[in-house]
Amino acid sequence: MVNYLNKLKKTSIILLLPIFMFMIFGPVEVYYANFTDFDFMLKDFIYLFLIMSVLAWAIISAILALLPNRINNIANCLILSFAITSYVQNMFMNIKLMGTVGLAMNWNELKGYTVINTIIWIVLIVGIFLFFYFVRKKSSKILVYFPLGLLFIQAVAFCSLIVKLQSDEFQVNYYKLDGKNEFQVASDENVIIILLDATGEQFFQSELEKDSHLVDGLEDFTYYTNYEPCYMTTNPAVTCLWTGATPDCTVNMPTWQKHAWGSEDCVSFFEEIHNSGYQCRFYTNHQRTMFADVKNMLGKVDNITNLHPQ
Repeated sequence: MVNYLNKLKKTSIILLLPIFMFMIFGPVEVYYANFTDFDFMLKDFIYLFLIMSVLAWAIISAILALLPNRINNIANCLILSFAITSYVQNMFMNIKLMGTVGLAMNWNELKGYTVINTIIWIVLIVGIFLFFYFVRKKSSKILVYFPLGLLFIQAVAFCSLIVKLQSDEFQVNYYKLDGKNEFQVASDENVIIILLDATGEQFFQSELEKDSHLVDGLEDFTYYTNYEPCYMTTNPAVTCLWTGATPDCTVNMPTWQKHAWGSEDCVSFFEEIHNSGYQCRFYTNHQRTMFADVKNMLGKVDNITNLHPQ
């Protein structure tokens, strides 16, 4: 019984790192990076992940502690090797894929990276495994303290994310642009403006070369190849295009966007559109990036819906 409890203690401590990384920190990090695509808040799922993590941690620890000493040690070393290598991958080895302009990704160019990455994984896992497997005979404390140290680093980053996710910037607003009528147009006098944000002119030109009739039937259609954008990123550029407001660097971006969409010039511009008998509808997959808050466009854009009407 004493032997089982000792194995359970060591195994449960080692398991804390991968369980926390993959079942708690990982999902929260994904939510943080993509929160504009979700219609729920952190509190709506974090408790479920916490419960699942505790159960997985307890069950796996209890099962591994039942294994004979030698097999238990091998399992612990393998788990720790995988956790450490995953940490190294995330912190130092991941690369940002090249920016695309709408053209197909040439994955062949990344084969070299994939091969090198795989070799590093094999070397790290084998090296870390051998180190911890043999060093445990001299000092088993290293097998415990090292994952605890990495866990502390991850916990600090996790707490930082949690604090940031509580700010107003990350609160869910249930006003959304409704895309159900995206491909419906009037019988005549339609004005369609397409902003190709991350798509370069070479993409459109390559498509025209494949099919010269691509734009047949589009009256008064034109596109520009010699433009000089004022702003590199979508965030201020789209708001500036529609409102005419120059970004104010003395306030944060959401505050400036709220003022820009509420400005007298912007309000009168959209009033004139509606007074002329037109509807104005926006379609985009990046609503918060482009407008900070869809609520800013109430009374201006016609395809706004409230997912949780009061």
